[in-house]
Amino acid sequence: MNYTWDLSPLYDGFDTDAFRADLSAIDAVIAEVNAFSAEEAGTDANAFLHRYIDLYEQVNTLATKLICYTQLRSAANTADMEAASMMGNLMMKLSATAAADTVL
Repeated sequence: MNYTWDLSPLYDGFDTDAFRADLSAIDAVIAEVNAFSAEEAGTDANAFLHRYIDLYEQVNTLATKLICYTQLRSAANTADMEAASMMGNLMMKLSATAAADTVL
């Protein structure tokens, strides 16, 4: 049997506006996480914690969608070098939060 997957509920391709927008959005949120980790918690620990959770929720939501699309595309065609390259790119982006994770 030959099945095809419709990945359009996620994205229509790596070169679409939607994919590029989410890729830019995750870069912005990762930069915000890293900047936030350099801040002092101050006296309002509750606000600090809520902001931390909000940022990581944003990173996780975007990363899940981007990675799921990329992995599904790769699973459908293991010779898809564009998907393999994008997966490496996404993993590198996410590893940029490692230093912030140790501080927070």
